[in-house]
Amino acid sequence: MAELSVHQWMDSGQSPTGMDWEEESYREGCAYARKLAERRLKAIDDELMRGRFEGMRLVGFRHRTPVTRFGDVVVRRRMYRDTEGTTVFALDEYLGWKPQQQASVSMTQSVVEMATEMPPYQVRGRLFRVMTRSVSSLTAGVLSKSTAHRLLKGVVQNALDEERERWESQFERGEDVSEGQHSADILYTEADGVWIHLQREKRTHHELRSAIVYRGWRLLSEDRYELVGKRVYAHGDDAVPFWEGASLEWARHYALDKVKLFVVGGDGANWISRGEDELGNSIF
Repeated sequence: MAELSVHQWMDSGQSPTGMDWEEESYREGCAYARKLAERRLKAIDDELMRGRFEGMRLVGFRHRTPVTRFGDVVVRRRMYRDTEGTTVFALDEYLGWKPQQQASVSMTQSVVEMATEMPPYQVRGRLFRVMTRSVSSLTAGVLSKSTAHRLLKGVVQNALDEERERWESQFERGEDVSEGQHSADILYTEADGVWIHLQREKRTHHELRSAIVYRGWRLLSEDRYELVGKRVYAHGDDAVPFWEGASLEWARHYALDKVKLFVVGGDGANWISRGEDELGNSIF
C-alpha cells in the first residue's frame, strides 16, 4: 500500500507519533533538571557540613520536598542539634527556607506574580481556577493545578498570619512594630471597597476593602501627575480592624508619629469615614 500523504494521514484520523513532542520534551527536561538540583543541593549540604560551627552535632537526616519551576525536588539534608538542644537544618538556613514553606522562593514569586496580573474580572470567584489552569498548561502538567492552588493559598495564609501577628503585637501586647523611616508632615489616604462573589462559603458576597496612602503629587508632564510615596493596603482578616491594619502596613514605610495631618478621602461609607477618628490628627 502506498504511503499516505500528510493530509491523508490527518484525514484518516490516525495520529503520528510524537504529536505532543513539545510537552514530552519539556517534561523530560524538567526530570533532568530535578536530578541536577538534587545533586547540587546535596553538594551544598556537604560543604556546609565541612564548615559547620563548633558545638553543632549531627543527629541524622530528614527529607524535604520543595516545589520548584520544574516540579517536586526531593532533598535529603542533614539535621544538627546545638548545645541548647535546638534543631537546625543548615541547608534550610543557607537557602532561606522557612519551616512549612512549600515552594522555592522563585516558584512562589512566579505564582504570586501571575495571580496579581490577572484581569480584574477574573478575580470574582475565578482567580484560583484560572491561575492554576494557566500554570499547569505552561508547565505541561509538571506542576498540577492542585499544586499551584495549594501554593497560592499558602502565600495568602502566610500574609494573613503575619498581619495578625503584627496587629496582636502592636495593639494587644503593646509592642512597637513600626519600622518606617520616611517622614511627612501630611499624608493623604483614600479608601474604597469592591464586592466579590464567594464560593462554598456561608456568605455569598464579601466586601474587599483597600486603601492607599501617599504624601503628594509629582508633575510628569502637562496634565500628567504621579503619586509620591504611594503605599497600598488590602484588608484580608476581619479580626483586624481595617484602619489599624492599614496603619500597621503604612508604618513599615512612614514614621507615623511624625505626621501632623492625615487627609482621609472616600465615598462616605461609615467604615471609611471612621478613619478620621481612628487615625487621629485627621480631616475627612
